[in-house]
Amino acid sequence: MINTWMTHQISNQFDEKQDYNLFATDQVLQEILTRYGSQDQTVLTELGQVAGSAEYYSYADQANRHTPILHAFDERGRRKDYIEFHPAWHQWMAFNRQHAVHAHPIFSHNSGSRCSKGILPRVMAVGHRLPHSTCPER
Repeated sequence: MINTWMTHQISNQFDEKQDYNLFATDQVLQEILTRYGSQDQTVLTELGQVAGSAEYYSYADQANRHTPILHAFDERGRRKDYIEFHPAWHQWMAFNRQHAVHAHPIFSHNSGSRCSKGILPRVMAVGHRLPHSTCPER
C-alpha cells in the first residue's frame, strides 16, 4: 500500500521575474529622471536589461548565498587579512566597473547626472528606491 500525502493546490505564489528590463518597467523612476533633466535613460535601459537577465539573477542569488569569507590569519597564526569572494561577486563587480556605476556622475557631465547617481546602484541592486536627497531641488 502506497501512502501519499494529499494537500491543497498552492495558487498564491508567483515565479521570480527574470529576463525583463529593471529600468524600462519602472515608470515612476523614468518620470523622476525626465523631470530632473537626466539624459541617462539610454544607459539605464541597457543596464536594466542586463541586470534583469536570468544570468545576473543567478549571480545575485549565488553572491547572497556565499557571503565573503575573512581569512584573518594563515596556518601559523600570522596576520594575512584576506577576503575570499565567490566568483559571482566578481561577475557583479566587473559589470559595475565596466559600466562605471561607481563613478557615473563624475564621468557624465549632463545636468541630470546628480539625479542619476543614486539611480544606477539601485537599478543594479534590483530593488531600487529613490531617496529625496538624490535629486537636486527645483
